[in-house]
Amino acid sequence: QARAIESYLQSNFGYSLEMKAGGDEPLADFLFNVREGHCEYFATAMAVMLRTQGIATRIVNGFQAGDYNETAGVYVVRQKNAHAWVEVYFPGEKVWVAFDPTPAAG
Repeated sequence: QARAIESYLQSNFGYSLEMKAGGDEPLADFLFNVREGHCEYFATAMAVMLRTQGIATRIVNGFQAGDYNETAGVYVVRQKNAHAWVEVYFPGEKVWVAFDPTPAAG
C-alpha cells in the first residue's frame, strides 16, 4: 500500500515551491484542486492516506545530503536541501522504512 501511494503521488502530482494550495483545508486543496506543491504536502498526503488504512506512519523533516566540498572534506548543507518524507512502520520486522512521495523537481 505504501509503494502504491508513493508511486501515485509521484506520477500524478507536480512539484512546486509556489504556495498554490490554501484555504481552510490546504491538504484537500492540494489533493483535489491544485495537484502540485512542495514536499510537505506530499509527505502529509501520504501519511494521512496510510493512516486512514490503519498503517502507522510518521512525517520526517530534515535535510538531504547537500554538496560535497572536496577541499574541506565535508558536506555543505543549505536551506535548499531541506526536505520532508514519510516513514512507515512494519511491525513484523519492527522497523521504520522511508518512503518519498515527492516527485523530482523539474
